[in-house]
Amino acid sequence: MQHRYPAAIELLQSCLAKLKAAQVLDRGQALFALGEVQRFAGDAATAKASYSQARELLEASLREQPDNAFLVSGIAAVDAGLGNRYVAIREAGHAMESLPASKDALIGPALEEQKARVLARLGEKDGAIASLQHLSTTPYGTQGPPITPAVLRLDPSWDPLRGDPRFEKLCEEKPK
Repeated sequence: MQHRYPAAIELLQSCLAKLKAAQVLDRGQALFALGEVQRFAGDAATAKASYSQARELLEASLREQPDNAFLVSGIAAVDAGLGNRYVAIREAGHAMESLPASKDALIGPALEEQKARVLARLGEKDGAIASLQHLSTTPYGTQGPPITPAVLRLDPSWDPLRGDPRFEKLCEEKPK
């Protein structure tokens, strides 16, 4: 599979240019996505700058919506990108605890997925894989594709888990 990171970076930069200054949350999310693609492309310095800008914008949105678990979860992902290990793990846990699956069966698991991404990013394989094992059998709504073996195989967010037999087992197709 070929990754077309330069094209993705160009597309995200074009989207950012079209967003109005008032669209703070959208700009923050787009900057985070840009940082992720820059990181996947091997440009850590530029990714860090994008993450820093994303954090500022997401924090501004959080001041207006202090109980928004998605914003807290997004900031956790940004902090993971910035290398703020303990802050990122704490924020991801806080987001998940504030809106657990027992309160919202669609959003709660999506927050658990975000925490798994943060944990994987930071090398916390046991926690990430435990969450993925749970999520692989849990139907839920997400902004992107739910966790499936194909998503686990293809999404570079899960690269830190590759080679772990528990993760590789999750990547196997299940018989229908």
